Amino acid sequence: MNMNDYRKVTDRIYPSDKCREEVMNMRSDNNRKKIKHRHTGKAVAAIAVAVVAVCGGTIAAAEKIGSLHRLNDTLDESSMNEYGVVVQKDKYNNFDYEPIAHSAQEFTEPILMESDSYSITVESVYCDGRTLVFGLSGSMKNGNPDGCEYIFFGKELTIGDDTYSSEMNDYIPYNEGGKLATLMGKLYRESDTDNEFIGSLNVVFNGEGITEPTDVSVELTQITNSMLTESSEQMSFEVKAVPDLTLSKKLNITAEHDGFSTTVYESDPAMLLISSSYPKKYDDLMRAEHDEWLKNSDHKGNHYVKSAHPVPLYFDENGNYIEQTEINPVTMPDGETAMSLQSTNSKTITVKWGDTNCTSNENGSVEFDNQYGHFSVGYITEYTIDLTE
Repeated sequence: MNMNDYRKVTDRIYPSDKCREEVMNMRSDNNRKKIKHRHTGKAVAAIAVAVVAVCGGTIAAAEKIGSLHRLNDTLDESSMNEYGVVVQKDKYNNFDYEPIAHSAQEFTEPILMESDSYSITVESVYCDGRTLVFGLSGSMKNGNPDGCEYIFFGKELTIGDDTYSSEMNDYIPYNEGGKLATLMGKLYRESDTDNEFIGSLNVVFNGEGITEPTDVSVELTQITNSMLTESSEQMSFEVKAVPDLTLSKKLNITAEHDGFSTTVYESDPAMLLISSSYPKKYDDLMRAEHDEWLKNSDHKGNHYVKSAHPVPLYFDENGNYIEQTEINPVTMPDGETAMSLQSTNSKTITVKWGDTNCTSNENGSVEFDNQYGHFSVGYITEYTIDLTE
């Protein structure tokens, strides 16, 4: 089932009241706004320039505890924000940065950028061809008297003659069919510090990604903090991103079972790209139920279907739930759309199909934990994919 068909169905048909809140919590606040794209022949003016090479004097293998190594712990922390509310730093940014950090390359001469109010350093870079991640650290030049938890910025990325941008509050913009799947990033205040921030700038490419050394220009615009004061401050840098294609395993393994299908496309330290579909009969039942409701109701309010609404849930060889990341769907070279899961070293992936319209049924339930809590959906079927084939 392709993404457009899925959207057409779910735009009109809703799960039961019992599961609606749980299922909605499983979805992110993504797709808020599409990436704006324009064609330009003008490169972004750089304040700092570095050349990224596999070997050379500009970068070295990451040895010290850099910002990417510390980012997981910071994202999991809960603290009181400037409004007196205790919140998790960012439950939506659930990349696993530890394997990314181990494969990243640390700049021996970090790229220091400065504006009137902010200082931001590019410490490291990770690039596997599909995903490009810059490890960042920063501070506010006038201190942090308000206890701000974040430094925000708009993002503008230029690759060759193409420029992509996302606004400051566009956390995960969506660029269906374009070169970029995701452009996201911000800085988070580290615990037990007043004015030390770490974070990342994450880029995920559609299609083949980048397969050779590529000039990349980045401009951070409208730099501000979590008090969201209006700002025109900006800074920029340039790099030559050299993808380490050995980091990515092109798997392209497909498993089918009773009309259900799953394809595992790629696995790398940043994520696992996977796509699943279910038999058409489930959509037919949902549409038939919805059509019946249209004929026999006054059409007031939403209609919650009772027929099964399948959703794939993924587990590793030890039975641990593999969580979906909050980046946008990625368009693969074959034109199909894949979802991004957290990276895993598991030799197998078990796909358990659940019914989001109930927490259990006559076949039992599928239970799992994610960043939002513990959930249960009705059991439909399952199968296991061997990733070592």
